Formats: sequence, C-alpha cells, structure tokens
Amino acid sequence: MYIRDKEQLEAEFGLTEEQLRRNLHMAPKKPEKPSAAYRVLHTINVLLRVVIAVLLLLLIFRIQNIDVQGNENIPDEQIVAWMGEDTKAYNSLYALYKYNIRKEELNPALQKAQIGFKLPWSVKMKVKEHPAVAMIETNEGHYVINDQGVVIASQQVEQYGTLISGLTPTSTALFKKIAFADEGTTDQILSLIKSLDNNMLEPDEVRWRGDEEGWQLRFGSTWANLGTVITEEKVQELAALYPEVKNIEGIIHLEYYESGDEIVRFEQGLPAYEEDETEEEDEE
Repeated sequence: MYIRDKEQLEAEFGLTEEQLRRNLHMAPKKPEKPSAAYRVLHTINVLLRVVIAVLLLLLIFRIQNIDVQGNENIPDEQIVAWMGEDTKAYNSLYALYKYNIRKEELNPALQKAQIGFKLPWSVKMKVKEHPAVAMIETNEGHYVINDQGVVIASQQVEQYGTLISGLTPTSTALFKKIAFADEGTTDQILSLIKSLDNNMLEPDEVRWRGDEEGWQLRFGSTWANLGTVITEEKVQELAALYPEVKNIEGIIHLEYYESGDEIVRFEQGLPAYEEDETEEEDEE
C-alpha cells in the first residue's frame, strides 16, 4: 500500500518523496506590502482620530463654572481672575493636575488651593487663606495685610485685625507684600502682632510716632510706649502690667525696658498730643 501511494504521488506531482517532504515544511507565503496610497490614507485616518479626541477633550473639559469655597476676605472674582492668569488652567483636567498634583506656587494670599470636579466643565476650588492680621491706616485709604505682610484688600470699612496708623507705605499693590521706606518696617509689624497674640493682648490701636518715639499702643485710655525697637520681653512685661492699670488714663513707659529691669514708669494723664486733640474737639 505504501509503495503504491508513493508511486501515485510521483506520477501525479512529478516529485520525489524527499521533495514532497520538503514542500510540506516550507514557510507560508509572505503577504504583499500595502501600497503607498494605502499607507497615506491610514496615517490620515489615525491623525483625524487624534485631532477629534483632542478637540472633544478641549470642549468637554473647558471650565465654564468655578465654585470658590473657603475664602473669607478675598472675593470669588479675584480668585477666579488669579486662576485665569494661566490660560491653560481653564481646562479642568489641567487645573486638577496643576493644583492637586504638581502643587504649583500659589497666590501669596492663599495657603492652599485644591480643585474638585462637579462636572467636566464645572469645578469647585477649595482654598485656605493666610489669616488677615492688621489694617494699615493711611491718608490714601486702608489696606488689609495677612500674616505674610501681603496686601489682600483695600479701602475696607470693616476692621480686620489690629489697626495700625502713622505709617506711609511706598507700595500697596494687591497680592504683593506691603512696602515701606524702611525695609524692616513690615517685619516689625508682623513681629509685634505675633507677640501681642502670644501674650493675649488686643490693643485698640497701634501707632507709629516717628523715628524718635517709635511704637505706641492704645488700650482704651491707657497707652504703652514701646520705643523704636520691639522685643518679646517688652510685650511680656506689658501683658503683666496692663491688668494693674487697666482703665486708668496714663502711659506705660517701656521704651528702654530690658529683661530683668525691676522698675517700669507709669505716667498718669493723656499723652500731650492727645490732650491737644481733645482741646480742639472741645473748642469745636
């Protein structure tokens, strides 16, 4: 049977058994390469799909509504305007990456900002502000500063924190650090406010009386002169003495106080300039 099959194969195909065995193990025929026109059309198709996908992302995730939460002193409009300074941030996916992942440097008025989705085109921005600590009173208006010395509001009627008068700023640009001719003035203000807070003192007013007299604090009808240099020791001593003279018209003199001094002078009566102002009001 085998011999007959062999002979039949050789007769039908004109091949020997060995040649037939080799043909059975030959590799399949390679497909023909696509034509140049086909490759061009395929590339255009892929590019069109990519362009359509990008356009959909830009349109669907373009922010149309921002719900600002957590702000107390800075209006929503100002936070939205600051966010809009980066035009790419109007894409909600980019905004999510920028504020939640990359954590880019924030507006100086803010400690923290996070983006959350409501809809692809509607987001909520949750912020945490640096606290407002003082209001600087000038002839041009009132400027609210935070605990970094940054101006966060101007021309406010409501008082924010400690009222400070007698100073003339050289720069009051919004969301920039307030500046004075003496570069150390801002740091002195922040240091004084921090010391007052640490010692639970809340003056009605803080005045700068010039390079000779320095800083003066008013608690009702009681005054405290701290001089041109503010120290933690002076404020601590004031916190210890004030309850003894509270509601008494007079001045606590701490201009030259140093740690360890046992005597602090208390002068009864209003400061001279306050008496002059009182007389002028009486005459009117």
